[in-house]
Amino acid sequence: MNQTQGRLGEEFDVSPVFTRKYIVGMRFAYENKAKM
Repeated sequence: MNQTQGRLGEEFDVSPVFTRKYIVGMRFAYENKAKM
């Protein structure tokens, strides 16, 4: 159970960072398109 909990913890730690990077990237691309 400890191994499973550790894996879930890692996934939850990585997910928000990936989501934030994805959202920032999409917003950056959208702003670039709007400028053009």
